[in-house]
Amino acid sequence: MMRVTDTMLWDLSRKHLVRAQARMFAATERVASGRKLDKPSDAPADTAHLRSIDASLARLRSGEVGASRAELQLRGSETVLGDIGTLVGRARELAITGADGGQSAASRGAMAIEVAALRDQIRALSNAKVGGVYVFGGFKTAAPPFLADGTYLGDDGRREVEALPGLRVTANVSGRQAFTAAGGVDLFGVLTQLETDLSANDQAAVAARLDDLTTASRQVLAQRVLAGGQLLRIESAGAVRADSIVRLEETRSGLRDVDVPGAITEMAQAQNALRLALQTASQILEMTRAA
Repeated sequence: MMRVTDTMLWDLSRKHLVRAQARMFAATERVASGRKLDKPSDAPADTAHLRSIDASLARLRSGEVGASRAELQLRGSETVLGDIGTLVGRARELAITGADGGQSAASRGAMAIEVAALRDQIRALSNAKVGGVYVFGGFKTAAPPFLADGTYLGDDGRREVEALPGLRVTANVSGRQAFTAAGGVDLFGVLTQLETDLSANDQAAVAARLDDLTTASRQVLAQRVLAGGQLLRIESAGAVRADSIVRLEETRSGLRDVDVPGAITEMAQAQNALRLALQTASQILEMTRAA
């Protein structure tokens, strides 16, 4: 039968003491840092999962700034197009009134002045700047897209943003389609001709502008509806992105962060185990000295 020597007892006690100290150190570190994974070797599978989550979060957040800017510009575009639609509607009302045979030359002359003012307001709005860019110029966002005579200097560029990973949304609408003959009629040209017809007291010519004004109103509305649809897609994507970020962060926290109450309990248990190991080591040391 193997005889248990003092040396064997001491070695066993020392091993228990080292393990208790290591357990106490690890428990204290978890409580202090709030993390249960301090290095990849702690849990390789969880560490790989965390890296995947971090990559997904980075991609989601990288699109937030661009999507927010696009949302601002589309909301601004939709508002401006709504204002322009109202002004075109007023011009059409004036044309209907001016086409009435009971109107005098003086009243039509006053209408012509108002139409000119409406045209100037619409031209100013067509050069609207939202979030630091001219929203109706396509890719040409640094300069006003319309000259004073209504000439379009922009292009048909579609500025896109990644609203979600793999989902790209157009962040602008076409000024060409909204205001020029490319969309149906040349809005500025129609308004200029209406002003001329009213000034000339030409009832028949004024009446002939009604169809063009209806077309102009529809093409402006079409771009407003398009802006609203794209805005809805970006807003919906934003809600999905926010929810995805919350869920990923919760998963990451579950993998990485400690359960604080449980960690404190573990630390208390580790403290007790270390205390017992120290007592045992002390007793063995006393026995060895007595022998």
